[in-house]
Amino acid sequence: APENMELNNFIKKATEIYKNNIDLHLTLTTTELIVFIDKSQLLRVITNLVQNAIEAIPEDKKGVIEIMLTEKERVALLEIKDNGSGIPADVVEHIFDPYFTTKGSGTGLGLAMTKRIVEFWNGRIWFETSVQGTSFFIELPMV
Repeated sequence: APENMELNNFIKKATEIYKNNIDLHLTLTTTELIVFIDKSQLLRVITNLVQNAIEAIPEDKKGVIEIMLTEKERVALLEIKDNGSGIPADVVEHIFDPYFTTKGSGTGLGLAMTKRIVEFWNGRIWFETSVQGTSFFIELPMV
């Protein structure tokens, strides 16, 4: 069920489980950022993006994931950044398509679902990618 949720603590808790697997840097805000959202859906969004970020890093590279939360004009902005090798150009336009996947396994519904959840809560999702890595951005309106 949807509720008012404070993002800093939520993100800290949601990303805790990855700390042992990868070099994870969290940058949170000092002010409370409250959004109205379904908790389990937001958890799926964050888990999916962090998981994708980890999988984007080549085996032979030391993975670093940065998660940054900021606020601009009553909007919470979450950035999840990896130091992988970027998203290939032919993949970029399909990244949010249902059933599209570059992995050997999985349904390809992860990012399509992620986008649907974010937009359902009046948010926005987009990404920027280069050979140095990819950042996914999520904006959610604050209460």
